[in-house]
Amino acid sequence: MAPPFLFDRPPFRIWSRLTNALLAATVAAGCAAYRPGPVDTLGAYSAALRDARYADAYNLLSADTRRAMPYGDFERLAREHPEEVRETLRWLDRVDPSAPITATMELPNGESLLLVQENGQWRLDPSVLDFYGQHTPRQALRSFVRALERRRYDVLMRFVPSRLAHDLDAQRLREAWETGADAENVRDMLRRLRESTDRPIEIVGNRATMTYGAGGQYVMQFVREDSAWRIEDPE
Repeated sequence: MAPPFLFDRPPFRIWSRLTNALLAATVAAGCAAYRPGPVDTLGAYSAALRDARYADAYNLLSADTRRAMPYGDFERLAREHPEEVRETLRWLDRVDPSAPITATMELPNGESLLLVQENGQWRLDPSVLDFYGQHTPRQALRSFVRALERRRYDVLMRFVPSRLAHDLDAQRLREAWETGADAENVRDMLRRLRESTDRPIEIVGNRATMTYGAGGQYVMQFVREDSAWRIEDPE
């Protein structure tokens, strides 16, 4: 596992990873009544690395990170890769303290809830009301499954690529998928997709692919159109 201070460019990637890793960290210094925020923690982490106070830097990492990497490995990697540490510090010094800070919370149903810090307070991101979002292939997959479970054929039409949409409408889709020859296949597809919402999805440009089912025998193709991910041909 790569050490938390070795990053793979550019600075925004460093920031997103550090935010997730350090939000739950506890700062050793300071009075008990003060609860440092992410920017404070980031500054303390940078200062500890710069001063070679590796134990202090290590204590700022999340509990999961410390369990995965013993302190001895952390210190050894820091000492063996001084140039990488210096480069990381250069990126950390360029972080804008006023940049938006976000946090992600995993819900029991597998969805992620995004929170944004505004004026020192945590607020829910508007996407919490985006029940059928299509911003990513994963979100499109889960939205597709949710709409199909609820028989929301008006919503399902949003997932049809534009080259096919002119031949379909919500009523035709309902008839085909509920009473037509494909009805049984659609029920089987829904069952398989319910079990596959966390399967790996490969993204290449504006297209994405996911294999699912026993042995990965089924394929779902995604295509991005107008910033929304649609489903080419569910099977």
